[in-house]
Amino acid sequence: MRARFVHLTPKKARAFSSLKRAAEADGAYRVARRLHAVLLSHRQHPSGEIARLLGTPRSRVSLWLQQYEPHGWEAVLEGHRAGRPKELDATHS
Repeated sequence: MRARFVHLTPKKARAFSSLKRAAEADGAYRVARRLHAVLLSHRQHPSGEIARLLGTPRSRVSLWLQQYEPHGWEAVLEGHRAGRPKELDATHS
């Protein structure tokens, strides 16, 4: 199976680096780790290597990268959950 990598424009890669530093400064280490995973994938590191570097399961790295593709940078933020949306909102409860 061939590795798939995230492709970022140079401008977006710089923005991700900036966001990663800001997340680290704010103590949002989980968000910083997800941003770092996207950056490493952009730099052609396979998910197994990213997992080793970040000290996290490869399945988790693969999930982060899969979520990034359809949802963009918002997928790496805290609280983002992929999947089926809720059927009811506050107005229907």
